[in-house]
Amino acid sequence: MATSEQRKDPLELFAGIKQHDVTVIDIVPSYWRNCNHALSSLDCGSRQVLLCNKLRLILSASEPLLSDVPHHWRFQFQHGAKFINMFGQTETCGIVAVYPISSQPDEQVKVVPLGCPIANTQIYLLDQKFTTSTNWSSW
Repeated sequence: MATSEQRKDPLELFAGIKQHDVTVIDIVPSYWRNCNHALSSLDCGSRQVLLCNKLRLILSASEPLLSDVPHHWRFQFQHGAKFINMFGQTETCGIVAVYPISSQPDEQVKVVPLGCPIANTQIYLLDQKFTTSTNWSSW
């Protein structure tokens, strides 16, 4: 629902989030990183104006999510939104796994895990030889 201007400019996006009382966003990791960078470039007062919003949940999918992105958001901006990493390749026609990101992230983890399958779903992780390395059933 973001305008083309908001999709190009993270600061415009966050102005729209604030203006329209948006509570949930779905954002690709690379754009989320751009948002972090744009918000970090603001003086503290201007940043607080944009971050004083009703955003409660940030969903991220479509690319590997490096753990420094949500870590930066949580600890640099002190924003209370919760994060969920989602996984689903184009071939699956949707999200098949979710991973709620802890408020106390593991510093050892560089890439946020794929998570567990959604309800009534199984996922198979294959190795280089296309043999099943793991089979997870839904929760």
